[in-house]
Amino acid sequence: MAASENHLPLLLESCPDDIFELDPQGNLVFINHPASGVTREAMLGTPLTRWLDPGCHADYQVALARTLASGTATAFVAAGLTPGRRQDAFLKPLLKDGQVLGVACIARVIEDPPAPQHDALRHSNALLEQLFNTPHLAIAFLDQQFCFIRVNRSYAEACGCSPDFFPGQNHFALFPNPENEAIFNRVVASGEPFTIFAKPFEFPDHPEWGITYWDWTLHPVKDAQNTVSWLIFMLRDVTASKRTEADLIQAKLAADTASRAKSDFLAAMSHEIRTPMNVVIGMSDVLMESALDAQQRDCVRRLQKAGSSLLELIGQFLDLSRIEAGEMRVQAEPLNPRELLGDMVDLMGGLVADKGLTLDWKVDPALPQWLIGDQARLAQVLFNLLGNAVKFTEQGGIALRALVPRDQSQIWRLSVRDSGIGIAAEQQKILFGMFTQGNPGITRRYGGTGLGLFLSRRLVELMGGSIGVESILHQGSLFHVELPLRPADPPCPIPLATARPAGTAPLRILLVEDSEDNQILIHTFLKSTPHHLEIAVNGAEAVQRTDREPFDLVFMDVQMPIMDGYTATGLIRQRELQEGRPRLPIASLTAHALEGEEEKSRAAGCDLYLIKPIRKQRLLQAIRELVEKPAEIHDPVE
Repeated sequence: MAASENHLPLLLESCPDDIFELDPQGNLVFINHPASGVTREAMLGTPLTRWLDPGCHADYQVALARTLASGTATAFVAAGLTPGRRQDAFLKPLLKDGQVLGVACIARVIEDPPAPQHDALRHSNALLEQLFNTPHLAIAFLDQQFCFIRVNRSYAEACGCSPDFFPGQNHFALFPNPENEAIFNRVVASGEPFTIFAKPFEFPDHPEWGITYWDWTLHPVKDAQNTVSWLIFMLRDVTASKRTEADLIQAKLAADTASRAKSDFLAAMSHEIRTPMNVVIGMSDVLMESALDAQQRDCVRRLQKAGSSLLELIGQFLDLSRIEAGEMRVQAEPLNPRELLGDMVDLMGGLVADKGLTLDWKVDPALPQWLIGDQARLAQVLFNLLGNAVKFTEQGGIALRALVPRDQSQIWRLSVRDSGIGIAAEQQKILFGMFTQGNPGITRRYGGTGLGLFLSRRLVELMGGSIGVESILHQGSLFHVELPLRPADPPCPIPLATARPAGTAPLRILLVEDSEDNQILIHTFLKSTPHHLEIAVNGAEAVQRTDREPFDLVFMDVQMPIMDGYTATGLIRQRELQEGRPRLPIASLTAHALEGEEEKSRAAGCDLYLIKPIRKQRLLQAIRELVEKPAEIHDPVE
């Protein structure tokens, strides 16, 4: 035994590997081979880092900390002990009674591979190092106890520290977070990676930074025994994009609020103007039926024209609001182009005759009798084009055409030609813009807002078509609309009831209206009919009266005190279902004209949607529609 102990130093010196013993502080206690050019005595008592290249200090410090903390062997790559060569080094704790007395370090020279392999390995290592130090990704390597092995500069800078600060430190000692620690433990236990996006985190040492947001991935690395030996922690700071997203959301909310405020304002403006205009236009209709001399009749006609212009202006602003909010919708339903053009000629006939102009119209025989489109919106476009043609033409005439172009069988074309003032070439380029007219003098001479052609263009585009103009100054203009040619089957006719003709049988009608002026107007409209009109001033009164009195139909205002018209209609429909009463025809008669209002009316249980101001003939027609046509079947109102 004594001889063996005497031979031990010789055996250690003859071993080609470098063998060291370190105390718990990392100082050299034993050396079998001193470093080149240095005596053993000079090395003993000094820290091993003094003899290692600075580039491997961090890895060594991490390995030593892990060995002392865990009591298990740890590896690192050493450089500097043997000139020009790197060594695989292993630290193994020296234990006695479970306590670490020191650390044994064994370092073996790494044999260089053949030159081609060496170059490839060096290139691979360079790429990995470049990837590790990417500036856009924070990366940390941790052991299974969540102690840092190494971090890149991006990670260190994100934490406000240097990279050398982290090795050996426990992650959750620096950044305590029970939720994150539970995730780390789950990854170590399961061996499955974990990814999360925009994870909020607040640095405990930097509360002034506020809450930051991170996309991060925790990827486990397994050893030969398939157990997790260390972790790759990758993070990307998304705080700026998250805050930008929050700002955009706030901006959108503010824009939506502003849009709703504008829509509410326009709705209120429309309601408040339409309500008195109902009386103005309605009473002018009544006056026109009375005995008037020529001057009085001309005054009333001018009054009607001014009222119609004001309503047209309101309608344009409402359409503009719908378009800006993306709420404008067009229908795809059968329309009859011959009927459409005939109706427009009848509508414009009075204006054309007043100016001494001619208006002729033709429909191409090749055009199908029924097409798919939105007849109401197309009529609006033609009304704008024909209205402009009449307005800007002092002599001559206007031609309205509907045809299928010979060279384009997939479209059909509507055109309006006039012999008016024409449009300069430079003005044609901007003619369909918002608030645009031919020139500043147009507004002063002819009036208008410059919205009609803009709205026409947007409506035509919503229908999948295009609109254009050809014009020569002082010689007239040709406006043309091209739309997809989609033939349709004729709509199914609605069967008519024959039990009670509305023109002869007296009806008991309930008008639910809080405005005294509108009450008087409707009463005046019906004075020459056999019908009997009763008045309720709010929805609650209407519900009570329909419960105890028989009525043939109801005209229901919407905006009223105590109870609105839609709520009252819903309650009436519920009572009918509960008591087995026949369905009472109800027409909403409202100054609300925004998009979707008719759908709200139908959903509430109304059979017909009427907009104020209402003309006498339209009111009488509505009465006929309500009593002659079978009531629509609605789902029960819950």
